Amino acid sequence: MKIGTLLCALLFVSKAFAADTTAVTSPDGKTRFKLFINNHQLYYAVTSRDVPVIDASPMILSIDNRVLTENVKTGAVKPYTINERYPWSGVHAVAVNNCKGATIALQQATTDYMLDVRVFNDGIAFRTVVPGAETAARVPDESTVFNIPTGSEIWYHDLNMHYESVYTKKTINALQAGEWVAPPATFKLPQGMYAAITEANLVNYSGMALEANGKQGLVLRLAHRQPVSYPYKLRYSEEDVKRSLTPAAISGTITTPWRVVMIGEDLNAMVNNDMVHNLCPPPDPKLFPQGIQTDWIRPGRAVWKYLDGGGEGTPEVMKQFSAKAAELGFEHNILEGFWRQWSDEQIRDVVNDGKSHQVGIWLWKHSKELRDKTIRQAFFKRCHELGITGVKIDFFDSEAKEVIDLYTAILQETAMNHLLVDFHGANKPTGLSRTWPNELTREAVKGMEASKLADRAVHETTIPFTRFLAGPAEYTVVHFGEKRKNTTWAHQIASAAILSAPLLTYAALPQHLLDNPANTVIRMIPATWDETIVLPPSEIGRLAVFARRKGNTWFLAVMNGAQPQKISIPLSFLQAGNYRATVVKDSPDSAAAVKMEEASYTQKDVVSLELAPGGGYIAMLVTSSPGKSVYNVREFGAKGDGYTLDGAAINNAITAAAVTGGTVYFPAGNYLTYTIRLKSNVALFIDHGATILAAKEVNGVGYDAPEPNPHDAYQDFGHSHWQNSLIYGEGLHDIAILGTGMIWGKGLTRSTNQPPGGGNKAIALKQCYNVTINDVSILHGGHFALLATGVDNLNIRGLKVDTDRDGFDIDCCKNVRISDCTVNSPFDDGICLKSSFALGYAKATENVTITNCQVSGYDEGTLLDGTFKREYKKYSDNTTTGRIKMGTESNGGFKNVTISNCIFDYSRGLALETVDGGLLEDVTITNITMRDIVNAPIFIRLGARMRGPDTLAVGACRRIILSNIVVYNADARYGSIISGIPGHAIEDLQMSNISIYYKGGGTQEMAGREVPEFEKDYPEPYRFGLMPAYGFFFRHVKGLSVHDVKVSFMKDELRPAFMLDHVADVSMYQVDAQKMPAAALISLKEVQQFNIYRSKGIKDTTLDSSEKMVL
Repeated sequence: MKIGTLLCALLFVSKAFAADTTAVTSPDGKTRFKLFINNHQLYYAVTSRDVPVIDASPMILSIDNRVLTENVKTGAVKPYTINERYPWSGVHAVAVNNCKGATIALQQATTDYMLDVRVFNDGIAFRTVVPGAETAARVPDESTVFNIPTGSEIWYHDLNMHYESVYTKKTINALQAGEWVAPPATFKLPQGMYAAITEANLVNYSGMALEANGKQGLVLRLAHRQPVSYPYKLRYSEEDVKRSLTPAAISGTITTPWRVVMIGEDLNAMVNNDMVHNLCPPPDPKLFPQGIQTDWIRPGRAVWKYLDGGGEGTPEVMKQFSAKAAELGFEHNILEGFWRQWSDEQIRDVVNDGKSHQVGIWLWKHSKELRDKTIRQAFFKRCHELGITGVKIDFFDSEAKEVIDLYTAILQETAMNHLLVDFHGANKPTGLSRTWPNELTREAVKGMEASKLADRAVHETTIPFTRFLAGPAEYTVVHFGEKRKNTTWAHQIASAAILSAPLLTYAALPQHLLDNPANTVIRMIPATWDETIVLPPSEIGRLAVFARRKGNTWFLAVMNGAQPQKISIPLSFLQAGNYRATVVKDSPDSAAAVKMEEASYTQKDVVSLELAPGGGYIAMLVTSSPGKSVYNVREFGAKGDGYTLDGAAINNAITAAAVTGGTVYFPAGNYLTYTIRLKSNVALFIDHGATILAAKEVNGVGYDAPEPNPHDAYQDFGHSHWQNSLIYGEGLHDIAILGTGMIWGKGLTRSTNQPPGGGNKAIALKQCYNVTINDVSILHGGHFALLATGVDNLNIRGLKVDTDRDGFDIDCCKNVRISDCTVNSPFDDGICLKSSFALGYAKATENVTITNCQVSGYDEGTLLDGTFKREYKKYSDNTTTGRIKMGTESNGGFKNVTISNCIFDYSRGLALETVDGGLLEDVTITNITMRDIVNAPIFIRLGARMRGPDTLAVGACRRIILSNIVVYNADARYGSIISGIPGHAIEDLQMSNISIYYKGGGTQEMAGREVPEFEKDYPEPYRFGLMPAYGFFFRHVKGLSVHDVKVSFMKDELRPAFMLDHVADVSMYQVDAQKMPAAALISLKEVQQFNIYRSKGIKDTTLDSSEKMVL
């Protein structure tokens, strides 16, 4: 049966539910999706708070004209739950993704497929997945119906101008058959609740629109069944139009976009709904290492020369626009098509000028010119090479699958070139700015460019609750001229705060913004928000009242519709304290003027307004008193007695502090807890006498579970998970852990074999930035006292760490300073730089300074108690660990590292290792003192363990300077080892002013030993066995400078001081090496370009090459 015939028959089906209903309910139990079969046809219905939202409606899907949803059988139902938060740029700073889902197996004849359903507290979504062979191309079609309850009111527009039309309001009963509805379609139920229908994660598929059936139903229609928009017919050929009406084939598995019904008790709930982007995958960390906070993702405000004059489109004029943007504090300057007349030299000049003002340059491009892959990729590469910030791509005007595929290609290729994107003349957003955070906005709205739009007052108070529900829109806000139509200046300024987008483009000439009396407020309106509250009496098409917060500053913005009205707005959304307000109001004398006022408010005050038709109001409220900035955990119920679990109180205090930023304070006491979850803009202050005490798991109850990590095969369990920690933060910024108190990981484990509910790290941070950790002490920190992975701008100062595994593991981090720290770690590394694959990609640890620190291997606990014992021997050779090290995990490598003014006491020596494909380069180590070193004082290893994806190649180790190092009482077995591998030499190693006193005791037998290469082994001195040189063993080194180096021994030593094996370009100067009469000073094997001069006990010698020689 064809879809059209089936749909007509189903219009008369009873709305009663069948007995075999499958129900999925939201986490709060108030929203419900029901799936059932009626007359052999698949149906669904949606309720919220016992109110029907979607009446019983047929779900219709066909493949190659065969309907799969009739004569269908349901099978296994597999429930699942999602509960996560992630950073977001838009109406609020953190998105909440909390739903209950189920995959429901379906079968029709020989076809098995699956329905995936997710039910949130604020809506439902479903999609269908039909498996298929990759070689099979099949054509899907859909006619699922959304039956809307009688008496509901709907706001909609048709498809004639694609997504750039004016909304109409009707009752659902008045909607005539054949009328077209462009999603999102917002409707208000008779009971006062709201809902909106749209789609999410539109990829590899045609876009959906809705067609009224005249019986309160909206029927899902794919692009080939939709009327072609006027803009598309205008701009594209007849062949293009004809092709857009051809049903699209899909190869392999067919996965429909999510069919979404957003639900809210009020307009505030609708505006804050996160469903559309929640239903899209998170960003690829290879392209976006810090997700939406990746450093080149730069939301902001833009100037734009298009609608308000500004002169010719010349480079000099655009430089003026950039200068004005900087004067306004704006971040971007969008250039329309006139840039195409410029040379690359002129473009680069404008870009560099913009950079001098910290203003990014964007270029406009017609999407038709980007349909050819080769041309498209060349354009994006050119933009990247020119330093362009973003591209504005225009005139899509269709949701045919080939156009949707073009969006995907553009987003991927711009991401690879670090380009931001603004889609103009575009389709509705479907949440993909989560997957592709380089998409800052898309138009899909009738905006300021629409010269014939007369009633802006109604239009601009409608779209915040219709079009903007799907995602941000490029309305191009604020115009003080004729284009503002029946709105006032104050209304226009308020529109910048209400019609907001991560790329907030202003229509007004920059100078007009600067000249406006309200320029002080205009400059401060941000592009993204930390919090949004839609306040009553907001009403679609009549009034929009938004309270929005950025940091500690609130904006209260009001846009009025076409009718005058009086309103009162309680300021109860403010925090406690006094606020100074800068107010922009309508002028009583002219719509083309504003009245500026200064006022003082508290949360107990009420703002009363008399709004003119099309009027507006905006107030910037800045706290004039510090208010509450310190949050004592005891005020939130923490006992601090060492017996009561205080975790809930601590986390509640952090949540409260995160609202505006602040410090969570731990007074003296012992705070027993499981996982503490950090938040941005919050500091923990652990006062003197206060201890955060890690509880032990009990019967599987304890710390947050370790999150899944598909890349955990490439590093140990401890490196691969962060949530199972005492203190945890991910995707955060501006956080701190301060104070002279203690973190005691008493209940933490140090093992990979972690019990259910167990925790194994004191502090774990992932993909954060601007992090400070000062002065605290850490005792028994589990696997890591601190694991920082992908953390940038990290400052660690004054810590005392006494732990039984690693002290600091600094993994894939950039801009790190570690100073004035004492780290005692007898059974693992003290301060360890790593560059693992735990993030799913290779990232270097770079720009690191370690200074004024001490590492040691005393018995655990005896650093902090001041006894410094050396009694407990864990390892089979009775040694300890401690030390400063780079590696072993080294996929991303190490760059720009300085280590200075550090002490090693009773520990292993300095280790620099790259064995997993990374570069280790540009390292300076100076002013180091070591005593009682239990293995090689200096160990540098380039190897080929290659623990990582198969695509990795052997790394490199080069440009290293070691100077001013003194070592006393070093282990005799290994000497110092500097070793590359065949075909991969360590390069450009400079060593100077080094004195090492070894214990000695080496034998002639040891001197004659051949050392295997061990290319793929774990890099540790003992793996090489007893070494044939007591001082230094160099192998596979190119470019070696050894100046003012002294080695000696305290017990008779029959090995040579130096052994050089496959070493080239050697300079040894003023070398002083103790030796026994029966021993050689230097042993050479396969050495080229060797020079030694002015050295004790050996004459100046120059050799072009030497196969084997002793000196």
